[in-house]
Amino acid sequence: MTAGQPFRTKSLTTKVTEEEYARLQELATAAGQSMGEWARTVLLAQVNSSQEIILAEVLIWSELSIPFIQEILSQFDIDSGSVPSAQHILSTDVNHAA
Repeated sequence: MTAGQPFRTKSLTTKVTEEEYARLQELATAAGQSMGEWARTVLLAQVNSSQEIILAEVLIWSELSIPFIQEILSQFDIDSGSVPSAQHILSTDVNHAA
């Protein structure tokens, strides 16, 4: 543990079959780690990977959405103070805006 990192005080447990346990032990040994160290590494890598994928999806959708939103908003005279309701915007013909 590196200085400044919080102590790990929580634990997780799960049940696996004999065959699953043997395979997991092989993978941990091949990685040069104890079963606990390897499991933590794999679990946290999965969590971090999932967060990165979600962030990437949000960024992609926001990039794809900007032209669509701009097209919809361009149909209204916002400078005049006539701002459309959310219901009106959502009912706008998507095919026309695309």
